[in-house]
Formats: sequence, structure tokens, C-alpha cells
Amino acid sequence: MIATIAPLPKPIPPCDGSFLPPGEIPAALTSKASPEFADERRCFREILSSVPAVVFEHWMVNDAAGRRSFISSYVEELFGFTSEEWLVTPTFWASRIHPEDRPWVMADASELFAGRREESRQVFRWLHKDGRTVWGETHLVAVRNEAGQTCGVRGVTLDVTERIGTAEELRWKSAFLEAQTNANLDGILVVNEHGKTLFYNRKMAEVWRLPQEIVDQKEDGAMLRYVLGTIVRPEQFLQRVEYLYAHPNEVSRDEIALTDGRFLDRYSSPVFGENGTYYGRIWTFRDISDRKRAEAEAEDLNRQLVGLSREAGMAEVATSVLHNVGNVLNSVNVSIGLATEKVNHLKITSLSRLASMLNEHAADLPAFFTHHPQGSRIPQFLGQLAEHFAAEQQTLLQELASLQSNLEHINEIVAMQQHYATAGGVIEVLPLADVVEDALRMNTAAFERHGSRVVREFDMTLPPMPIDRNKILLILVNLIRNAKYACDEGGRPDKCITLRTGLAETGAVTISVSDNGVGILPENLARIFEHGFTTRKNGHGFGLHSSALAAQEMNGALRVHSDGIGTGATFILELPLKADPS
Repeated sequence: MIATIAPLPKPIPPCDGSFLPPGEIPAALTSKASPEFADERRCFREILSSVPAVVFEHWMVNDAAGRRSFISSYVEELFGFTSEEWLVTPTFWASRIHPEDRPWVMADASELFAGRREESRQVFRWLHKDGRTVWGETHLVAVRNEAGQTCGVRGVTLDVTERIGTAEELRWKSAFLEAQTNANLDGILVVNEHGKTLFYNRKMAEVWRLPQEIVDQKEDGAMLRYVLGTIVRPEQFLQRVEYLYAHPNEVSRDEIALTDGRFLDRYSSPVFGENGTYYGRIWTFRDISDRKRAEAEAEDLNRQLVGLSREAGMAEVATSVLHNVGNVLNSVNVSIGLATEKVNHLKITSLSRLASMLNEHAADLPAFFTHHPQGSRIPQFLGQLAEHFAAEQQTLLQELASLQSNLEHINEIVAMQQHYATAGGVIEVLPLADVVEDALRMNTAAFERHGSRVVREFDMTLPPMPIDRNKILLILVNLIRNAKYACDEGGRPDKCITLRTGLAETGAVTISVSDNGVGILPENLARIFEHGFTTRKNGHGFGLHSSALAAQEMNGALRVHSDGIGTGATFILELPLKADPS
């Protein structure tokens, strides 16, 4: 918007109060030779020269262009030409008007000189002496003689170049802002400091599905009533709006559920000027229904994945159990084979021949033992036979004891597996060391077969705590099994697996499984818990992933450390320390 200036008084009479015709102006001025008039004239021109505007008089002479009889000295600052240059040539002023504006400006001035108009106010371009364009706002007032004829004009020209530039920039910015907001993917609503709507884009109407009659009304109350009718919790929506209007400094973001099943993301931010003046608020609304559906689907898939991971983890436990049962059964088979071999080699045949011989000489056994060559050796034979049976008995008893121990071990492992398989999600108050021992017990035979030494470093000061024994066992079985394979791949003769329990500096309870095996490459440390990641030829990458998920379900974490290949690895299970609720 271009500001206007106050109209000049019309017409401005000479100092004596009369209106002078064109030809009499110079004579009148020269006839006033009194010192008082000269002082008044000088004072008047000094005042005009101090005004930051070009003040001028233009009198009609013989040609149509006329002649400027006076122009203030500010004209040189504004246009670069001196007052004398403007006054010496009657048509000079017209030549300094921009060529594109000159025709209509001259036509407008002609209307004034012809007496058809009393005044004119126009904004147009002038050409500065250095070639640049200067925007000026010129106000002209017709001067009439006693006969009522227009004999000249008086006027003033203000420099409005900066104002025109600002207005042009503002128009450009406004057009750009409007185009940008209408092209925005979000619904945008702009309100002033009193909460009254200043603007909203087309997307705003689309997001809220505003009926056309609401859009056409352009009335805040109608739009608000419609919007509240589409919201699941309108009271909460309105309370938030009122709160933000009462607290202009705050920024807000929330989600709004609509009655048609959609969800909107609502964001609001205040607008402040450079001087801190509060101008209002910008509200943005985005339809996030697709994202919410995707999140719900992802959450459902995550639940399924957790369930599958738990099942897979239990399958890992079951596999480990079966593997260890198989190892124990191998020992059972060895014991049975050895016992069978011993029984087969018992001297039962010799004992049968002795019985037959005794039956033959039953009538004269004393004489048979005393005088018969074979009978006299029977006592010695019986002594040797007794020693043989005693030795075989001892061997068989040892194998039977081993067999019984192995069968008991199998029963323990199977019973433990059955317990853990049915105890999912059950929280029990137990010492951590007990669960670690259960995991080790499941792998006893494997340790013996692999030749791995097990070291226990338990912090026995840790109190019993409520834990999910099933999940912890799942994790430990996976970690112990991986440690065994790592030791095998490392190739060291002194294979060692160390299990520790303790308290971390963070206050968390820790169970760590360390090995002196092959170690882990640095680039694999960040991926080791990813689903499907494995470095073993026949691995599937599910054990550590399911273990990490199980740790998260217990509000804990599973971490790994390794200094690289050949340095072994340590897996640390961290769990929050919980007191016994009893």
C-alpha cells in the first residue's frame, strides 16, 4: 500500500492576498523591492529548501509545455540536476519522466492545465542524472486567475523509491508465500494475536474435509463448530487451543483422533516480530492415518516376531538338551557295551564243568578231593574263580553306577527342559547362580566331549531376586553353546569358558559368559545381534537375535566385547536389580 500525502492548499496566493496572472508574476516580484518583502521571500525559500521534497511552481506561457518559475533546491538531491537546469528549459521536466510513464503523465497534466481538473496525485518514475530510476509521488494543484482560468500549477514531489521497493517486495513475498502454503502437504491455519483466522490454505480444507459452504462463509465460528464435530475428544482439543492462546510462548505437538477413523498430527508455533511483538500463531495439520496404520501393523508384526523368537529360543534350548542327552546316551551305550563284554567273559563254562565233575563223584567226594588228580586241584581253582568273579563284580558295579548316574542326568535334563518349556513368563525369586548352574548342567556332557574347562566366578552376595528363569536360561544356553563353538574354532588346547555374576557400576545385575576362543571381527560387533547374521557355516543367525529380544523384554540389555580375532569374546547380560517383593 502506498501512503498518501496531505493535499496542498489550492491555490496558494501571493503574499498580498491577490492572484496574479501569468504575465504579471515576474513584474510583481520585481516591483516588490521593499526589504521586508525580500526577507519574506528569502525566508520562504529557505523553509522550502529544508523540506525533504521537491516543491515547485509551473506557469503556463506561450507554448504548451509551460515554464517552471520556481523549484526547491531538494530537486538536485532527488534527481541530480540543479534548480537552474530545471528552470532554463521549459520542457526539461517532461524529458526526465520515464519513457514508459511519460505519455499518461503528460495526458494527466494536460487535463489539469485545460481546467478540467482541480488537482492530480500520481506515482510514476523519473530518470536520475546518473541513469537510475527514481520513484516519485507528485501532487499537483491548479492555480487560477481572476477570470477562473488555469494559469499554472503548484506541486510537490516526494521520493517514494524505497516505499515502492518495499511494497513490491511485500507483494512478491505475499504471492510466493500464498503459492507455497497452497502447495504445502500440510493444512496451514494462520491466526492473529486474538485467535482470529487470517488465512488458511487449500490443504487445510482438504485435511478437515470442510464442506464448501463452510469455506465460503469464511466465519471462524462455523468452521470451529464443524471441526469439533469431527473429533473423537473435542473437549480435549478445545482445551489445548485455549491453553496455547493463553500461553503465547509455547510450542505444541499432539495427535488428534477423528470420528471417521483418521488421525491428524497437530503442530502449533507462535509468530513473533524482530522486536518481540506477538503477532499470532501458525497451526499445521497433517493426515497421519497411513503412518498410524503402518505403526499398528509393525507393532503386531513385532509381537509375532517376539513370539517366534521365543519359540525359536526354546527350540534352541531343546536342541541343546537333545544334544546333551545324546552325549549322555553315548556314555550309557559305552557302559552297557563294557558290561556286556564283561558278562560274556565270565568263567561260567569252567564253573559248569566243575559242577558236572562234582556230580559224577558225589558218592566219594572225600576220596575224590584227596586222591584224584583233578579233585585235589579244585580248592585252588575255586579260589582263583572267586578272585575272578570279585574283580568282574567290581567292574560291573562301577559301570552300573555310571549308567545310573547318566540316566539320572538324562532325567534331570529332560525334567529341566519340561519345566522351562512350561514356565514361560513366570517370575520366580531365585539366586542368579542357580539359573547359571542349570544352564551349565544342560551342557556338562558337551563340555567333557569338547574338552572345555568351565570356571565359575559368582558373586554370592547378590540377593535372590524376581526373575524370568525361562528367558535367562534361553539366553545362557545360546551364549554357552556359542562359547563352545568359539573355543573349538580358536584351536587352543586350553579351552576355557568363564561364567560370572556381579553388580555393574550402573546398579544393574550382570551375568557374563567369556571364552578364549576365536574372537569377533570389529566390523561384526555392531551386527552380531541382527536377525539372520551369523559367521558359522551352518548357523542361522537366530540365537543371539532372540537372546537380545529376550533381554529387552526383561528391561535389560545384551552386550558384547571382543578385541578382535584370536582374543576371545565376552557376552554380558544386564538386568535391572529388583528387590524380592515379599
